[in-house]
Amino acid sequence: MNPSWDKRIGRAEELANRYAFAKKALGFYGVLTSHQKGVYQRIESLAKDSNERLSLEEELPLGILRPHIPSFILLIKKEGSPKLVRLAEELGKMNEEGLDAILQSYWRKKALDTTKNRALSFFAKAFLQPYAEYLSDMRGKPEDGLAESVSLCPLCGGRPQVGCLRQADNGSRLSLVCSLCLAEWNFHRLSCVACGKGCNGKFPYYTTEDYPHIRLDVCDNCGRYIKTVDVSKDHEAVPVVDELATIPIDIWARQQGYEKIEDNVLGI
Repeated sequence: MNPSWDKRIGRAEELANRYAFAKKALGFYGVLTSHQKGVYQRIESLAKDSNERLSLEEELPLGILRPHIPSFILLIKKEGSPKLVRLAEELGKMNEEGLDAILQSYWRKKALDTTKNRALSFFAKAFLQPYAEYLSDMRGKPEDGLAESVSLCPLCGGRPQVGCLRQADNGSRLSLVCSLCLAEWNFHRLSCVACGKGCNGKFPYYTTEDYPHIRLDVCDNCGRYIKTVDVSKDHEAVPVVDELATIPIDIWARQQGYEKIEDNVLGI
């Protein structure tokens, strides 16, 4: 099993103690991730026992996934915000066909169509994430150089949640982390991650002393942004968790008129 599950949970707990404003969000993320870890383990065990071949390109194996929906809805009711509790109540009233349709639609498009479906997008992404991550782990890391100009995940087609800077021989190397399956792939920033347009090789970014290992990368062509975590400045950083914890950066970016490329698993 991917060892990063426990690392994510531990980092969320650490940052919850560090940032009081993010304590509730990170606490919920820790509980959610623990639940996802259990689903991942059961999918992994079932796939091995049945010798069933699962693929990112195929339709969802709803027969495998449906049994996990009730416990997921119960988790939201117990641990979620009032808005998510209302969502859980609505989901609990839906029939099997309705729930299947939401999950299949998200799986095909890696998004739902309109902003009014933001709560349903949370349900679909958070529920499907352990399945997508299992398939991604089975396929392995994208080959270096294969997808360096690709802004969508080369494994599942999801949009990136966060960028990551790591030390390399000639400075630092930028990679992107998928918002759905959490695969990481190298990316040469010669164009905007969102719109694909160039900016004469120069893209503005902002930093703050409050989070010295995180920068806000923006594009003035399309008005979108993504946060990038420099792990060379904080070796304990876990990009998907540190991105989620730095809510004030999102607030500031939106006040400046920028829109996030893709919400994280909590819809932030």
